[in-house]
Amino acid sequence: MFFRKKTKQPQNEEQFQKEQKKRIGKEVDQMIRMALGFEKTLVDIAQQNASTWKRVGIGGLVIAGLSVVAVTSLTPLKEAFPFVIEVDKTTGETNIVTTIKNKQMTYDEVINRHWLRQYVMFREGYNWNTVQATYDTTKLFNSPEVQAKYRAFYESPTAPHKVLKQNAEVLVKVTNISFVGDMAQVRFEKRLVPVGNSEIKPAPPQKMIATIAFEFKTTPMTESVRDINPLGFQVLSYNVTEEVAQ
Repeated sequence: MFFRKKTKQPQNEEQFQKEQKKRIGKEVDQMIRMALGFEKTLVDIAQQNASTWKRVGIGGLVIAGLSVVAVTSLTPLKEAFPFVIEVDKTTGETNIVTTIKNKQMTYDEVINRHWLRQYVMFREGYNWNTVQATYDTTKLFNSPEVQAKYRAFYESPTAPHKVLKQNAEVLVKVTNISFVGDMAQVRFEKRLVPVGNSEIKPAPPQKMIATIAFEFKTTPMTESVRDINPLGFQVLSYNVTEEVAQ
């Protein structure tokens, strides 16, 4: 026996619209969820890329910093110090002109060397035209005890202004200054040079060593004395001998 399939009753218009809205709503919800998921994926990718580039940037800064440190540490090894070579026009002798930094000297040592050099050149040098000025200047550097011996020498028959007069001069060149405790040793050369038509013959340079004790005294002084000896340099003892060749 066969049964006839029942025919489905057609839906009314109102029910059909409700089902359509429901179906459309589901599709819209699905599309929104897909859009949100896609947006979240893009945000995650952007964050990952930002994190990666941040690490790359930090790494680059670290490398750059290390490079700067390396170059800075190597700079002193490659630093070049220019120097000047001074040539004596008469003898052709050359000397390197140095700076305090290169020589590793203190400013006190530089001052001491300056006044020791000046003193030896004033005391040991001689020129007929400047003998009085040289004597007066040297006297300002002498302690009373040293000045007494210096005055006695110039009053003796062997004083240079009595022996050489205007016929020759004595040139002095300081070659080295060293310090031994509170004393200074000044090595220098003395050279006798005839002047004009003098019959005096030039003599080979004498190599001498002066041993000097000195100090700086802060005593009241006149303006004229301060112009010559502003720091109060004073020689306490002075002994000079000829250097013996080794």
